Amino acid sequence: MYHKEEIFLNKGDITRFISINKRTFLILCTVFVIGIVLGTLCVKTLTDVQKTELINYLSNFFKVLGNTEDINKNRMFLQLLFDNIKVYVLILVLGMFSIGMLLIPTLVLIKGFILGFTIGFILDELYLMGLLFSLLVIFPQNILYIVGLIFSSLISILMSYNKYINKNKFSSSSYFKRNIHNILNYTLSLLVCYAITALGCAFEAYISPIFMIFFSNKLF
Repeated sequence: MYHKEEIFLNKGDITRFISINKRTFLILCTVFVIGIVLGTLCVKTLTDVQKTELINYLSNFFKVLGNTEDINKNRMFLQLLFDNIKVYVLILVLGMFSIGMLLIPTLVLIKGFILGFTIGFILDELYLMGLLFSLLVIFPQNILYIVGLIFSSLISILMSYNKYINKNKFSSSSYFKRNIHNILNYTLSLLVCYAITALGCAFEAYISPIFMIFFSNKLF
């Protein structure tokens, strides 16, 4: 399932990296899709009262947005960076322990569930306009978020597995030195993934509000 020799993005090009670790990559993608499906199905379990509350929340949000002439996009961008860096710190830490092999896919599942629920609810309530909203406001940055999440999770799982199979070698000084090198490469690789996510944050902060203001006058 796991290939310990190819853990970091800077060890080869992305195509080769995916090819070598394709089973783990496919498992993560499948887990993410399962999360999306579960989130979408969960929308069907909402009561009318819960749906009304969510619709009212969205309505109030868009009314405030539509009446706001000067959105602080810089503050929004920094907040998005901060929110996402917390996820990456969690992924970084989980990769340091063997248990990360189990917990990281769970994190991917939860992320997929949230995205599936969000899109499912919007499509269920807003129909065609909801589809346009999803395509213009939700999908663009989330494509970057998903790429960053899947690759960072893959790298972290491989690091976690590497820790597991070498858990009895920590007494070796040569292994300790090599492990420090691996941790540095691991951290740098996650920073590359975070940079991809940061692009998504920039799109969500500076571009998405333009479409959101447009939809605020159309949806509610």
